Amino acid sequence: MTPFTPQQLSSWGVADWGYTELLEPQSIDHLKTWVARGDAASISYMQDHRLELRTQIPDHLLAGGQSALVFLFPYYTKLWQTSHSKLNISAMAVGFGGEDYHFPIKQQLDQIALQIKNTHPTINYRACVDTAPLMERDLAFRAGLGFFGKNSMLISRRAGSFTIIGSLLLDQKLDLRIRTSDRDHCGHCRRCVDACPTNAINSDRTINSNRCISYYTTHLFSEADPPDGLVKGEFLYGCDLCQLACPWNRTETTDPKDKLPGPENQTLHNFFFQRPVSEVVAELQTMSNRRFRRIFAQTSLERVGRLGVLKNLIQVDE
Repeated sequence: MTPFTPQQLSSWGVADWGYTELLEPQSIDHLKTWVARGDAASISYMQDHRLELRTQIPDHLLAGGQSALVFLFPYYTKLWQTSHSKLNISAMAVGFGGEDYHFPIKQQLDQIALQIKNTHPTINYRACVDTAPLMERDLAFRAGLGFFGKNSMLISRRAGSFTIIGSLLLDQKLDLRIRTSDRDHCGHCRRCVDACPTNAINSDRTINSNRCISYYTTHLFSEADPPDGLVKGEFLYGCDLCQLACPWNRTETTDPKDKLPGPENQTLHNFFFQRPVSEVVAELQTMSNRRFRRIFAQTSLERVGRLGVLKNLIQVDE
């Protein structure tokens, strides 16, 4: 049986979903090796006390957890470029109307949980969208939603890798089919590896954050030297090169309604993509941090901050 109709899944923006009762992570050693090697760079939430929490059954998130529903939310894959600018922005930053994806996906997960509670009124849940110490890609793999690509992304044969993983931890088991975990479907393909200009993709299907354009543009909030290979970059926020090269992403899976610009997208587009980068830099240099936060509230750029965005833009060669 399935608790969701196709119409409901479409209204929630879900491309695929799965169910698992195996809550213990399977890639603990892989994660700890990655951190010990220094490839987490300065990502503190992957290295402090939350690292140990990630490797445990998630009772710290929901007491008495028995199962999990895991959902894939696709986002628009078109990168913006105009005649005025060479800038690229990651699809993730514009895929939910420009709004920081944590907000709309959390809202959708709460709606899905209400649907579950209609038939299981005593069930308790915890909605997770990559801010809790939870190995979400590992959980999605256990729910049969995809395999780990050479670029470390979870790749769904149905939806590709341009998806955000959202999870509902539950304190009861549901009468649902549990899928078999997917096998590897990369084979001898190296397109993602070859597409990375900074050689950030390791041979063990992890990312060296110290070399990663996405890490550089989204996790460093002040002036910093760019990784080798990004002497003159063109990236405002994030990088999708390894995903764009992946054959599993050739079919666009986004609902057409998601292409309509939201107010946050309109703000991003008008500020960054309708004039030369030099004019954008000049305005940012004289802008206060408070005004920046007000203009870009609830977008992905709010977290990076004015100085972080300036750091990205001064690498652009117009």
